[in-house]
Amino acid sequence: PGCPPRPEQLMEGVMAIQRIIDSDGIPPKGPDGRRLPLNIAIEPTHRVRPQPIGVTIGR
Repeated sequence: PGCPPRPEQLMEGVMAIQRIIDSDGIPPKGPDGRRLPLNIAIEPTHRVRPQPIGVTIGR
């Protein structure tokens, strides 16, 4: 994962959360009235590879 995430990574994360909500429903509220965390981790679907760039020193 890059920092900051690329737009497609952000959209992939949002869509993954939506799939979880669609299949499992919204998590129940805890005793303090706040929603409990989902405790999930999403694995990336691709590997980020360094891209070589040309470097010029001086002019």
